[in-house]
Amino acid sequence: MMGLLIGKMYEILLVMLSLLAGWGVVKITREEVVAGRKYFQAICLGALLILTAFILVQGLSWMLLIGVLLGLGLGLMLKQPYFYFGLLGMMTAWGFSHDGFVLLVGVFSIGYCSLSHYKLSWRWLGLAGLFFLVPYVFLLIPSSAIFFSFYFSIFYGVAIGGFVHVARGLYSGT
Repeated sequence: MMGLLIGKMYEILLVMLSLLAGWGVVKITREEVVAGRKYFQAICLGALLILTAFILVQGLSWMLLIGVLLGLGLGLMLKQPYFYFGLLGMMTAWGFSHDGFVLLVGVFSIGYCSLSHYKLSWRWLGLAGLFFLVPYVFLLIPSSAIFFSFYFSIFYGVAIGGFVHVARGLYSGT
């Protein structure tokens, strides 16, 4: 299990670096960020839609639909997109594209940091990173690989359900 987590370190590192890149973009272009809000919303929504399409192409199943319902419920309480990205990042071990995941989360991070410029701080970046890492903790549990590989469709669905609330938040300003 530890080997699986070590193999995912580059994904974790690249997502964390994309958060820092988003923070850098906001710090350099503070005035343009407000004017480009609709473009950043489109970038974020596009990344979420592409990630969702990748999941749906892998196969629609009852377990995926159950996961979507669970994700819709969880998304009411937890609107932090990096938790759902953490779920997807963890699931790259079972078929989700590593490179596509890192690229899309990186693009999303730059747009999302720009949209969240008014609350962007080291604390905000730390919390986003922490929420991203929470699902990876489950990879340290010895029997978790069997559990996640069997129920991966549910976790994909939870991510889709959570993305619905994240997308809604992009346009409502929360």
